[in-house]
Amino acid sequence: MSGRRRRRDRSRRLAWAGWGLLVVLLVANLATALGGGAADAPQRLLTTEIVQAAGFWVPLVFAVGMSLAGYFWASRAYSLHPRSSLLWARRGYVFTLAAAAALALACIDAELFPRAWFAVLAATAVGGQSLFFGVLAFREHRRAESIEGHRPPAEGAERSAARDAAR
Repeated sequence: MSGRRRRRDRSRRLAWAGWGLLVVLLVANLATALGGGAADAPQRLLTTEIVQAAGFWVPLVFAVGMSLAGYFWASRAYSLHPRSSLLWARRGYVFTLAAAAALALACIDAELFPRAWFAVLAATAVGGQSLFFGVLAFREHRRAESIEGHRPPAEGAERSAARDAAR
């Protein structure tokens, strides 16, 4: 079995395990809500606070992990072939790390950062990341257009042009 197939099978099993865990948690949440235990016990396994915390921290941790990996990959690619679009990618990854740290700090310490400005900070983080990766995509688009314009025509196009000239 090839290494690629093993990785694909492993990632498939991991995805199924994640979805299975989600289904088990939702079923357990429904069972505890309908079960009606003691009066002082919580009625649900998944409370609104837990869902909100997971909804904030899981994407934030994922963004930090992907930014670190992306910065590493962009740096390695830049050392092999220096292009300005890779510099924009690295800037975007660093901005994402800084925005994630600011969002985590704003969520942890309410006195340091007023809650009324939390949405502004989140919108700024998303907008800044979109700006950096939008510039990256634009530079890659322009680069692809310039390469396409300088590429020699295909062999079939040359032959048909020669036939048209001979007639």
